[in-house]
Amino acid sequence: MTDTTAEIPLDVLDGLAQLLTRVAEELAFVEDGSDAGLLAINALLMDLEQLPGIEALREPYGQAQRIARAWVDSVLDGTGRFSAKVIADLQRWHDWLNEWLACTVAGVASEPLPASWDVTQSVNDGGAASLEPMLGVVPAAVDPVVAVAPVSAEYGSEVATILLNLPADIDLLREFYSESLELLQAIERAVLTLEENPSAAEAVNAIFRAFHTFKGSAGFLKLNALQHLAHELETLLDSVRSGSLAVSRRVIDAILIGADVLADCTRRVGEQVNGTQSVQPIPLPTTQVLALIRAATEPEPIVPVAPLPVVPVSALGGSGMHSAVASPAVAAAPVSKAVPAAPAVSREGGVGASDSGTVRLDASKLDDLVNLVGELVVAQAIVAGSRDVRVHAGPEFAQAMSSLMRITKDLQRNAMSMRMVPISGLFRKMTRLVRDLASREGKQVKLVLQGEDTELDRQLVDKMGDPLIHMIRNALDHGIELPADRIAAGKDPVGTIGLAACHEHGGVVIRVSDDGRGLDGERLQAKAVEKGLISPSLTLSVAETLELIFMPGLSTAATVTDLSGRGVGMDVVRGHIEALRGTVEIESHRGRGTTFSIRLPLTLALIDGLLVGVGPERYVIPALAVRECFRPAKGAVTAVHEQGELVNVRGHQVPVLRLGRYLNKPMQSLQPEEGIMVVVESGGAIRAILVDEVHGKQEMIIKKLGHTFEQQILIVGGAVLADGTVGLILNVDSLVRAPRAVQV
Repeated sequence: MTDTTAEIPLDVLDGLAQLLTRVAEELAFVEDGSDAGLLAINALLMDLEQLPGIEALREPYGQAQRIARAWVDSVLDGTGRFSAKVIADLQRWHDWLNEWLACTVAGVASEPLPASWDVTQSVNDGGAASLEPMLGVVPAAVDPVVAVAPVSAEYGSEVATILLNLPADIDLLREFYSESLELLQAIERAVLTLEENPSAAEAVNAIFRAFHTFKGSAGFLKLNALQHLAHELETLLDSVRSGSLAVSRRVIDAILIGADVLADCTRRVGEQVNGTQSVQPIPLPTTQVLALIRAATEPEPIVPVAPLPVVPVSALGGSGMHSAVASPAVAAAPVSKAVPAAPAVSREGGVGASDSGTVRLDASKLDDLVNLVGELVVAQAIVAGSRDVRVHAGPEFAQAMSSLMRITKDLQRNAMSMRMVPISGLFRKMTRLVRDLASREGKQVKLVLQGEDTELDRQLVDKMGDPLIHMIRNALDHGIELPADRIAAGKDPVGTIGLAACHEHGGVVIRVSDDGRGLDGERLQAKAVEKGLISPSLTLSVAETLELIFMPGLSTAATVTDLSGRGVGMDVVRGHIEALRGTVEIESHRGRGTTFSIRLPLTLALIDGLLVGVGPERYVIPALAVRECFRPAKGAVTAVHEQGELVNVRGHQVPVLRLGRYLNKPMQSLQPEEGIMVVVESGGAIRAILVDEVHGKQEMIIKKLGHTFEQQILIVGGAVLADGTVGLILNVDSLVRAPRAVQV
């Protein structure tokens, strides 16, 4: 031993010492024939493998790590329970490593590894025999650590199955489901990084570790088919790690398809655990997937296997879009922005747990907390606004109430921040979508991501999956041209799709852009006339022409494909976005591309609203839609025949909507100059809403109004005001699209 502390950073040695202490604590409680502590020791070994700066430690540290890893793997792949021999070996291994660490710190030579600790022999002794019942075949003349086990009779059928042990294992299965989704999402991100940079060793290691953790958890729960498939994928990655297999298109496809199958199975596990599906065997297309994985290790292309069933991307937390298995003959375009590699797997088996610690929390509990805090805020506002309090309160009470208001506001802010999550997870799912669709369509496309750290309400992030999928499919299918067409037009053969997010005006803006052919306004209008959607004599502005793309049944596609052409999609996009109290705007230039801008509130639970009065009633207009308020001068509002009323707003004639008439409520302002104009904007259109008075801007808790209001389009919810009454929240998008001509 020649290493000294001068050659090894002290923080590395200190981290190693702390991990060894935790290993000793776990080993103190393991028992022969028990699985207690198995997953914890497995996770600690992974922590030792991932210790920052560990590359500074030279042999025999690495060899000792591989030996312990082989022992624990033999238990995970075998009976799933410790044997007396494995326990004794691990305790001796811990003692040896502690002694080696002490010698390293002192700068003196340590004892060599015991000769009996041969990796191959250790695996055979520690549990290789226990693999026989699971695989059905004894590997012959191969290294059991890296060899791909033959397909057994159990897995030789076209479809293997797993059956959950419910309700006995429901808590463990619920934890398995949650952790597995994180692992599989991390795998997909790291694979896409690897596709862009095949030499990214950290991405390879991250994928390997995630599959290894997945295999261990599946084996612990006796989900043998899942464990076996994860083992095969882990073996494939081990070959890449060792340098015996180069990263190729077939390797990438095998990993992604294998991960998709695991994800689909995991999704079904979640459905059964959560009670949305009955308990029944869960199928896996094992034979085809294993054939694809093993084909990836062959030096030459082989006869293609039968097509795999399409696996829903929703298994990874997406929104139902199906991934396509790209043909190996079509080269996938790399992603322009390197997606960060998967975070290290934490001790709990999750991904990216920080030193500060994280706690998994059921979403319904978080929603309940936010609702209770909202009720507290409303109750505090009612107390503060009570007439009795204002009349009889003294200085001490006023001071206490001020303190209560500050604490309540801080509590509300913290509770709401718990719902906020980065949009990065949603954006990175689109990376896989672009990769698969570009390969399928024979196009070269790079995806540029910006503003991934922008935070948005968790519910909004979950519900934006479908709209973004539709928009990106539309951009790739209609917008981005084929490479030959782009070259002929003087463009780069590689098209660009941009996905960006940022905070603007108290909300979030998501922009989906492409540098393709752009929208043809004349063709859009001709198609709309052809389908009877608009009158041939109608004169439209540029903005209104582009808005036609959102009309149901309108498509400019020449042929119908499984991607587009049926006239559905963009109208669905607008419907989804409006349901989230958002708006969508279009900007397009022929030959240069199109940009869709989606404007969303930060959260669905709170709203910054402008409180307005119409007669005795009060209504809330979302502040994000309000441009300005003013009292019109006498004669400023003019009536136009069959066009309703117009008011001049900064040099532009803006249609006037008398809110009382739309809501069938009497207004106090008989003349426009007696009321207030609230100028609102939605989808590029501007309207001036005439109200009796403006009470000010407030932050309000949104409440659903139930089935009674489901069929109407002018009201989107209610808010409890400071005096305890309810103010109805107006749907600005519906108001803006209301007919202009109103009887005056």
